[in-house]
Amino acid sequence: MNIFQTFGFQYPLFLAAGAIICVVGFLYYFFRKQEENFVEYKLLAEVYKRNNYLYNLFLTLCFLMTFLFFVYLANPYMSEQTQKIKRNGIDIEIVFDLSYSMIANDILPNRLQAAKSVLSEFISQVENDRVGLVLFSGKPFQSIPLTYDYSFIESFISDLEIDTINQQSSQLQGTAIGDGLIVASDALSREENEREKVIILLTDGEANKGIDPELALKYIKEEGIKVYTIGVGKQGDTTIELPTYGGFTQRVSVSGVDEEILQKIASETGGFYGRADSQESFQKILSTIATLEKKEIETQSVELQSSLRFMVLMLMLLSLFPLIYITFRVQIGNISQK
Repeated sequence: MNIFQTFGFQYPLFLAAGAIICVVGFLYYFFRKQEENFVEYKLLAEVYKRNNYLYNLFLTLCFLMTFLFFVYLANPYMSEQTQKIKRNGIDIEIVFDLSYSMIANDILPNRLQAAKSVLSEFISQVENDRVGLVLFSGKPFQSIPLTYDYSFIESFISDLEIDTINQQSSQLQGTAIGDGLIVASDALSREENEREKVIILLTDGEANKGIDPELALKYIKEEGIKVYTIGVGKQGDTTIELPTYGGFTQRVSVSGVDEEILQKIASETGGFYGRADSQESFQKILSTIATLEKKEIETQSVELQSSLRFMVLMLMLLSLFPLIYITFRVQIGNISQK
């Protein structure tokens, strides 16, 4: 909500007329008092001969009263405009693959670090949207519920490592894409509001654990949730070095992205699929998503005007008191002289 205050006059022509009359009156007295035949000045000078200061003050107050009278007629007012801005933000669940294959270095420095870097930049540009995070490998975890705390999300993402999910357990190994989508969908569906709901899925493999992504897709479509899918890494299988007991490493072959199912999920929910085979392409995909999900802004303005005539009237009364005082003082002074 924004509040703007402005000052104005309802009838500015009265103000202009008052200013012109006061200026003309001042010039009239200033130049005519130089002339010996200016009777009015001689009379005033005679009346105020003992105190030239009172004479000047009397004239100043007369001009001020005249000008304030025209200000009163011009009806000054203070306008307060309240602007209510309603931004139709969206709810975003990021479904982030943390399986072992994310340490592959076909994207430098590796898939995980590239994804973290680009995601943090994406979060830093989000406004008015709630963002949640689901991490998954062999099982999904709702790591961050929907929130506006973008700094916390960025900090959390920057600390992510492969062992954030303890994949020493066989139950947590693998790639449960369908489960991750279901957890994200449930989190979005629980929110009873009119905000658009979006899932951004980042994965570098094919589903080999849990619910079939095809079944998850049916549920997502019923909930009306849009899904953007991002395949991380270059095409084809790749190998990674996994640590083993005793400080040794083991070379393991991992399959590539199942582009067919990712494309199907995206197209049938109104999103799109993008392949991030470099940090630049990754960044471009997320920038495109941010552009497509721009929010509409609805603005409502309410303007209230309050008249300031009462304040002007009070100033006129305050100016009237010294005028009365000067008049009485001069009259008493003239009587005492006699």
